[in-house]
Amino acid sequence: MSNIAYPAGLFTTVTGPLTLTSDETGDTPIPYGSVITHWRNGITEVTSADNQRILLAKDSEAATVTTVTGEVKPVTWIYKLPQGTTVVTNSEPCVTKMMLDGNVILTIISKGENFMP
Repeated sequence: MSNIAYPAGLFTTVTGPLTLTSDETGDTPIPYGSVITHWRNGITEVTSADNQRILLAKDSEAATVTTVTGEVKPVTWIYKLPQGTTVVTNSEPCVTKMMLDGNVILTIISKGENFMP
């Protein structure tokens, strides 16, 4: 991550996976239709379907979990989705859509540039 000076209070510390479905203690709830953007400099931004920022987090300050493959990842990269969700990758590079019953319930974007406030 770069050494950009960000304004105080800009970031949320994420302690649990980003979830559309769970009420488990520690999970980070996000609404259906959210867009998760992972910026090159280790910032994760979550916006609502109408482009209102929900949270902004530094991946380096998020809690971590070990995945089923043994990889340790920040929880900003872990998503809990409803059963029946399908993953759709299309011709847009670095964009993944999660679909349920024909509706986009989550969009994940990997940006090649740095987040700038």
